[in-house]
Amino acid sequence: MSDAEQHLFIDSSAAGSPTLSADLKGDELYDAAKAAFERGNFQTSIELMKKVVADEPKHKTAWMDLGRAYMVLRQTDNAIDAFKKQAELDPYDEYAYDSLGWAYTTQRKYD
Repeated sequence: MSDAEQHLFIDSSAAGSPTLSADLKGDELYDAAKAAFERGNFQTSIELMKKVVADEPKHKTAWMDLGRAYMVLRQTDNAIDAFKKQAELDPYDEYAYDSLGWAYTTQRKYD
């Protein structure tokens, strides 16, 4: 486990959903979102990634990861919006365009 992951304050509440220390910002918040994704907590990952991009709208990879989490939950329209934002931020990001293709193919939109 990385140092960043060791400092995350993700706990399980009585209801079983993760809670997060309110003082997490920036990279720690992003790391928490990625950790939630890796554990299969996709909705939590989405909520955290949305906070990351709200605090840092030009984050270099958060939009891509947000889109991936949306795709796992079959929220394709939201994923497309996130992938488009990633492509706007970095027009040379081939993964953003690949991901857009993935999302559009999932929707059977070939035009």
